[in-house]
Amino acid sequence: MDGSKLQGLLCPMCFDILTTATTLKCGHFFCNSCIDANSEQKDDGGPVCLLCREENLTSGSTGSGQMKSSEKESAAGQSGADDLLGMDNLNLGKEAATSADKQNAKASAADGVKKTGDQPEAASSKSAIPGDVGDNAAKVVTVVQIPRRSCNVNGMAAQSKDSVVVGFGWDGKGSDCFSVSGDKTQHLKAAVGNVCDITFLSDGKSVVSLGNNTGRVYDLDGTQTDTKYTFIQGLGHACLCTDQQDNVYVVNGNPSIYIFKGNTKDPHTVVPTGEILPLQVCVTKTGVMITSTCNFTRGRITVYDKTGSAGSSIVAAGSDNDEDNEDGECLYAAVDDQDRVLIARVRRWSSVVSLTRYSLEGTKLVEEVAFGDVTIPHQIDMACWCYIVTVTPKMVVFANDCFLSFIELPE
Repeated sequence: MDGSKLQGLLCPMCFDILTTATTLKCGHFFCNSCIDANSEQKDDGGPVCLLCREENLTSGSTGSGQMKSSEKESAAGQSGADDLLGMDNLNLGKEAATSADKQNAKASAADGVKKTGDQPEAASSKSAIPGDVGDNAAKVVTVVQIPRRSCNVNGMAAQSKDSVVVGFGWDGKGSDCFSVSGDKTQHLKAAVGNVCDITFLSDGKSVVSLGNNTGRVYDLDGTQTDTKYTFIQGLGHACLCTDQQDNVYVVNGNPSIYIFKGNTKDPHTVVPTGEILPLQVCVTKTGVMITSTCNFTRGRITVYDKTGSAGSSIVAAGSDNDEDNEDGECLYAAVDDQDRVLIARVRRWSSVVSLTRYSLEGTKLVEEVAFGDVTIPHQIDMACWCYIVTVTPKMVVFANDCFLSFIELPE
């Protein structure tokens, strides 16, 4: 099975396995729930494609597109799924990249766009999964399973030294707080809507991603403020973070990092990322940005300075021919309060997370310590959408599916 067919089984909106698929006239396809919840509807009742913006009438819905692990191993079972979805000649990755290039051309015309011709440089350490780590081994201390199986972790942010706030994207409304002790409290009420990602300002207010082109700010009591952020619709939902000056950084699968200052609706700065399509971003105290392509195409972590110049880039292990990352790693990154970068490496259908910490010399990643392989009590799903945040320099939280693993790092 080639990579384009595997990619075709993932909804480009929620990055999960297609449940009931809707194929549009333009050839793109989504989960029914994603197209219903997020697309614009024209007078004739046809939705606007979330990728290419073409006006469409749906060409039909399939049955369930879910694929079990056993089906992944069966060529016959996979062939049946491909025939069902009618995607023999579909290469979503290339089409999505073309759409993103068009969107980036629009973004480049906006005020404040910064140009960079720099190519990412290699990190100072090898990108192979670390081996024996001796006393540096990390360990899982608590695993929290979100009660409702349908609510998967979509976005996450540290709230305190022992807790995180989780948004459920299209699986559930509002957000909840989970602690290392397993306690759960409501953070934002369901009336807020689908929280795709969340971060915090210095005064405790929440900045929330409500999809792939809108962000809102909420007071401590959950009241919506007048501050709204808008950006060009991308391949995925918007992921965001903040720095010490309360600048808000947003990525959504476009070849850009959007930076908002204050209460302005439009980005103050748009940093182009070239061929790299980041789906997550984190930032240091000095304004160095670290992006991840996550589970889309070949996993890549890239560092940018405040002007948009690219520094180190770490590419996931895997075959050079595996452009759609069918068999390779997915990479995720987090920054601690000492401006060190923690990178997590995961593979689909695996129960292992490999953690390595790097320091930054400007925009160059320098490996400090390999914490090795951490076994988590569930198997990474096919979509392989994960999230990692640091709550303290000694504690990180890794999220996938409906599980939160609190992981302790040695001194």
